[in-house]
Amino acid sequence: MSDLTPELRVEIEEILQKSQKRHGYVYRELAEGLGPDEMAKRHDKTAAHMKRFVTSLKHILDGTMPTTSTVLTNSYGYRELLNYDTTRDLHEYIASWLTRLKEKKSEVSFEPLDGDALVSPVASRKRADVVEVVCPQCFMVHPGECY
Repeated sequence: MSDLTPELRVEIEEILQKSQKRHGYVYRELAEGLGPDEMAKRHDKTAAHMKRFVTSLKHILDGTMPTTSTVLTNSYGYRELLNYDTTRDLHEYIASWLTRLKEKKSEVSFEPLDGDALVSPVASRKRADVVEVVCPQCFMVHPGECY
């Protein structure tokens, strides 16, 4: 496995700067000076949950192996990077880390990470209003056509 070079770290940071997944949010919010408690409030998560991602991010940026309890979380960070065009060197680096992480935890996947990981801090937390339409035939609220 190759070591984390300054060039690879810069490429990782460039991806995290634009990523809309959890490690990307954590990276940018650490740069803003936020800690796990503030991040937790912003994203409606627990501080312990956010701390796992902060720790994982530090391992990724330092090129170090996480403890067994955070291996899966750490793999999410590497898989998050796979959603972007990377250099061949970074892709090989990510694959080597995922291989090492899979040796510690068999659930580790090599697939790019799907879906949004956190609610955007600017997104509204208000639930959508439910619009109930009264049926003109039976004067009840129900889905589809009248029974």
